[in-house]
Amino acid sequence: MGKEWGRDFIPESVGPQLGRPQLGFTDGIAAGFNQGLESTIPGLALRHLKTLPGARITKEEFEQSVYPSAGLTWNNRMTWAEAQAAYDAKIDKQLYDDAAQRMTTGGKVGEIVGMFGGAALDPVNLLPLGTVNTSRSFLSNVAKIGAINAALEAGLYQPMEGFVSSREQQL
Repeated sequence: MGKEWGRDFIPESVGPQLGRPQLGFTDGIAAGFNQGLESTIPGLALRHLKTLPGARITKEEFEQSVYPSAGLTWNNRMTWAEAQAAYDAKIDKQLYDDAAQRMTTGGKVGEIVGMFGGAALDPVNLLPLGTVNTSRSFLSNVAKIGAINAALEAGLYQPMEGFVSSREQQL
């Protein structure tokens, strides 16, 4: 006789929480790729474009929208684009947190692979490759590429990330 349905029995096909299956390797790749892409110069530029000035949202318009139900608060400088960007960021974080809770070990490995894939698209990571010298040792080339990349990241990414994050926190 098979297992009986009861308080302590959840079929393996359903996963850890009823109706919410676990996420595997390919699901992890997708989540990680998006997260990796967001932490690049192009990803920061897209985040910044979402917060550029535009038509302001009135308090009445804000209260009649979906934004308060997502936990956002109105301020008198808020634009429609800023409200939508804050809303999108909140929803994306909730979706990612939900996916992270349901990820299997394979899903977490896939997430790391995806993060590297998304971050590899950053042009800053490709610039130092032009400095490779075939007459030098492999280790010497790797060290030089790493140093150049670190300098570019510190000079470009960190200030831009600080600026974009401060703009998003003003929402």
